[in-house]
Amino acid sequence: MSLQAIDHAVIICPDLAHACSAYVRYLDQVIFREEPLNVDFARKLGLTGMDAAPSAWLGVAGQPPWLLLVQSAHAKVPAPFERAGWMALEIAVGNVD
Repeated sequence: MSLQAIDHAVIICPDLAHACSAYVRYLDQVIFREEPLNVDFARKLGLTGMDAAPSAWLGVAGQPPWLLLVQSAHAKVPAPFERAGWMALEIAVGNVD
């Protein structure tokens, strides 16, 4: 078995603008596009009831987007290993101050 590159990660957040701002400011990500969550993609991810939720694709400039942020007023941290595709994400940063 060989490990493959991450296709994408999805984070459900209570405030899309705030989350986007943090990823751009602190982790040098860029916003590729902001759009309502695609109905078929939402179903594929098991995001029931989130069709057309505000969302944004982010990533590193010059590379395909990898991070999908989806806004939900009911955002909560899921228990580990409770969803298909759960992963731990480690992000290296240059300076935490």
